[in-house]
Amino acid sequence: MDIKNEFLQKIGMEARKNRMTFWSDQDTVSVRITQTPQGTSAGLWFRTQGCSHDAQGGCIMCDYSNGPETTARQMVSYVENGLKNISGDCHTLLISPSGSMFDCKEVPQEALTGILRILHKSVFRHILFETRAETITEDTIALCRKMLGERFYGVYIGLESASPFLLKYCINKQLSLKQAAQAIDICRAHDVNVIANVLAGVPFLYPEESVESAVKTVLWALDKGVSGCDLFPIHIKSSTPLEVLYRKGIYFPPSLWQLAEIITRLDQNVWSKVGLSWYTSNGAFNIICSPTTCPSCQAAVIECLKGFADTRSAEYIHRINHIACQCRDEWKFHGEDILLPDRIINGYAILAEQFFGSQWWENNSSAVRSQIDSDWEEIGGQYVI
Repeated sequence: MDIKNEFLQKIGMEARKNRMTFWSDQDTVSVRITQTPQGTSAGLWFRTQGCSHDAQGGCIMCDYSNGPETTARQMVSYVENGLKNISGDCHTLLISPSGSMFDCKEVPQEALTGILRILHKSVFRHILFETRAETITEDTIALCRKMLGERFYGVYIGLESASPFLLKYCINKQLSLKQAAQAIDICRAHDVNVIANVLAGVPFLYPEESVESAVKTVLWALDKGVSGCDLFPIHIKSSTPLEVLYRKGIYFPPSLWQLAEIITRLDQNVWSKVGLSWYTSNGAFNIICSPTTCPSCQAAVIECLKGFADTRSAEYIHRINHIACQCRDEWKFHGEDILLPDRIINGYAILAEQFFGSQWWENNSSAVRSQIDSDWEEIGGQYVI
């Protein structure tokens, strides 16, 4: 199955044409400090021109902002200045641009090498990067290991789903499972941990299907050798295709109960390898709507999710599963059963008419539908591995 989705590429580029941007000459770095029972960790994001996949349409739900033209020297300077805002008692650092640390189109080799030199002099015990799986190469991982030694602790990759069909038609990830597996193998060969980000709330899926997708994806990733998986519930961000579907009443962020359901369905012996990210908005500048429950239980649910995220302790999953609230099962309901290809086409029609007009969709819908049907037939309708 070809990984490219030309329709969602075009839609994504149109959706992002007039978006707000976070990065500017004044905003060149963002630092977030997190306190956990294990100590202090930090995330540092620095300005680049943006994710190269984003420039080609990007994922349907994603926008970590693009920036003005940024030189390699500027990138190194931004990281150096950002590190000054992180105290010496911080033991773990995640560092990333808007997109992929190892994408030479976004972070040139000169910038990567300069940043590694700075990190070589730092005192962080664990240093991690975030990057798209296909940007991971033998040479890049070897370079990081050479310059950082054992402090090069791990790499986050956006796997999202272990279903090629969902990656192509529901997310527009433009990633093959072969590329993901190769990236994992390269990192493992250098004793570098890989943490796979897994989506909760995949667009066009019914809630129960989304849970199944996440569970199967976690199991696939662990079988391929990742050190852990982080569950990412989708937020609605402005100027994305998903914002259009949200405003038309076609898509809503997943319930936070869905996170508890995903973890509960996994064997307890893998809970220590499952993390949670972005179960709140973290104050992101472009989020319109976030996963939630109801006002009666939201605080208690978030407290349990935070407890599990910080400790991986089963206590918090047992606790959340004993919260009594009438909303805890409401998220599972959906309307009439519609086949997934039909749901996708219905959503695509709304996106096409929003950005290109009804005539464009009338002229092009048959070709789009034909490709979906062909790939659906190829997998025998088994979109979840």
